[in-house]
Amino acid sequence: MSLLLAEALKRRADLLDTTKELKSRIANAAVHEVGESPEEEAAPLLEQYLNTLAEAQDLVRRVNLTNNMVKVHFNGVQYTLMTAVLTRETWKQQATALRGIITEIEGQIGSGRNAFYGRRNKDEVKMISDLPLKDLRAQAEALSAQVSALDMEIQKVNFTAELVAE
Repeated sequence: MSLLLAEALKRRADLLDTTKELKSRIANAAVHEVGESPEEEAAPLLEQYLNTLAEAQDLVRRVNLTNNMVKVHFNGVQYTLMTAVLTRETWKQQATALRGIITEIEGQIGSGRNAFYGRRNKDEVKMISDLPLKDLRAQAEALSAQVSALDMEIQKVNFTAELVAE
């Protein structure tokens, strides 16, 4: 049976949720009062847990193989899906970092949208930034737009690429 990459990613998430639930159930079933029977038997739950982990591991292996084989075309560049995901995450981090830097600088110089030009009165020293905040803001927005556009291409591939069978 063939499986689309998006279906495999959903299945992986479901398997990981199942393992969390099983861990809790195993712990509850393994301990009980002397003379009482547990509501569930721990041994079959443990076996199910280990089988679920094995299935998840195989699925992750196949997803990784697929991610290294499938191509994503974006802005004239051909990426492997793995590289496209890494690029998207890097751009997200860069945009977040730039926004954080802008916020920090604005807080220090008092130039935020609600500030009074960085001073409470005319006698206070005015603080300025050596970095062009407007340009940094534009750069962060451009990165965010790139992230959105690349994410669309990644999602298209996720819903069209078949998971490798190996």
